[in-house]
Amino acid sequence: MDDRDDPEGGEGGAPADHPRSADAQASSEGDARARAVLDAAADAIVTIDERGTVESVNPAAERLFGYAAAEMIGRNVALLMPEPHRAEHDDYLARYRTTGQKRIIGVGREVVGRRKDGSTFPMHLAVSELHLDHRRVFAGIARDLTELRQVEDALRDANRRKDEFLAMLGHELRNPLAPIRNALHVLRLRADPATIERMRDMMERQVTQLARMVDDLLDVSRLARGTVTLQCERVDLTRTIRVCAEDRRRLFEQARIELLVDVPGTPLCVSGDATRLTQVLDNLLSNALRSTPAGGVVGVELRSDAETASALLIVRDNGAGIAPETLPHVFDPFAQGDQHVDRAGGGLGLGLAMARGLVELHGGHIEARSAGPSTGSELRVTLPLADHELASDRAAAGAGDARDRRRVLVVEDNADAADSVRMLLEMFGYDVTVTYSGQAGVEMAKRVRPHAVVCDIGLPGMDGYEVAVALRGSPETSHAHLIAVTGYGQDDDRRRAFAAGFDEHLTKPVDPQALLDRLAKPSR
Repeated sequence: MDDRDDPEGGEGGAPADHPRSADAQASSEGDARARAVLDAAADAIVTIDERGTVESVNPAAERLFGYAAAEMIGRNVALLMPEPHRAEHDDYLARYRTTGQKRIIGVGREVVGRRKDGSTFPMHLAVSELHLDHRRVFAGIARDLTELRQVEDALRDANRRKDEFLAMLGHELRNPLAPIRNALHVLRLRADPATIERMRDMMERQVTQLARMVDDLLDVSRLARGTVTLQCERVDLTRTIRVCAEDRRRLFEQARIELLVDVPGTPLCVSGDATRLTQVLDNLLSNALRSTPAGGVVGVELRSDAETASALLIVRDNGAGIAPETLPHVFDPFAQGDQHVDRAGGGLGLGLAMARGLVELHGGHIEARSAGPSTGSELRVTLPLADHELASDRAAAGAGDARDRRRVLVVEDNADAADSVRMLLEMFGYDVTVTYSGQAGVEMAKRVRPHAVVCDIGLPGMDGYEVAVALRGSPETSHAHLIAVTGYGQDDDRRRAFAAGFDEHLTKPVDPQALLDRLAKPSR
């Protein structure tokens, strides 16, 4: 008998390429690949027999349920389910054994899983029936949905807060608009000096409030995007706090709230943006004012900590306090605490969020403390002290003969805006010329040779950027101090203005004192 008749392939056993040997090798390689896939799978995979006994698990199942494989294999899969899901599973298996029904659990169903430590979690479970070695087994693929549910909850909460904020924003914007409209109507009916003065004061207060709300919305957006830049200098916090507190004292008196200020008798300096640090304190005082009832007390304290080389600013009140569940969120944008339809506290809920962002930009830290509702609250700001070698107050650099800065050219296509600026500056002794277009402004500048030019950006035809380029390019006007005035206040807008040749960038509506301060600077 030759080798072809030998079922074993002749002496020495089966050759390497014998079909059965190749099949065994292929089967072994297939098993290895399947095992590797199961081991690498991100989802938990558990197989069970018809009675629910666990036959195999992959590493992801061990991580998900907290059991080692040896602790699950041989035990009923109900181990991985809490009640009532465990009873439901047992009922499913019993029904399957008696009726042959399958896929009762179904594909793509959300159930609850149970970990070894007893904790439960939401999971997506897909179950399939397999036939292995003439036996029915079930393979369950489970995925932890905890993070997904947390994201969904966060999105639902964000949507709820967004809707609440938009409703509140509409309410807050209408509040100042109503008295402005009423004041205008009164002025049409009565124009005696006393009425004009009262209505003017009223409209000024309300316009200031509107401008502040718009600024708050823009600032919190810039902070969120990380586009706020600081104009750092040496800032005396002692003086800043005194000035800011005195500026707001009238509001506290009107609300019948006592404002106490405790600051050192000597300068306490930090390196920072004076305007932004004033904004921080202003927001903290506004928050205390809203939170404190008539007859209450708000205190502002400043002290230094030599050990940490920092300044500590504390604003405390004996008002509404902060609930424990609200305390961790007081610096979140739009946080308002327990608000009612009357909106008695007012505000957009942005002040503390901005305060935190600005303090952190200065390398500082802010925290809130409260023992609970009706116990008052305390806001603490820590800022690093300035290096004593920093340059001294740069205001002296701007000192000079005021007569050298008297001629001002205003370029503004809005006649009311231009004329109101003219009236303001003339009251402070400036010689003001007004033009209503960019081209006219350039031509006028060559004739009057102004020390300063206050120029709108959004001009028809020749815009403000082109005006700045033209003025810088002319020997007669290249020295002028150029101040851009615009409704666009993003950092990109500022950079574009400076690149065109402007020295200053102010956002509408411009604070009159800020404009006067910029005009006090020397020409080039």
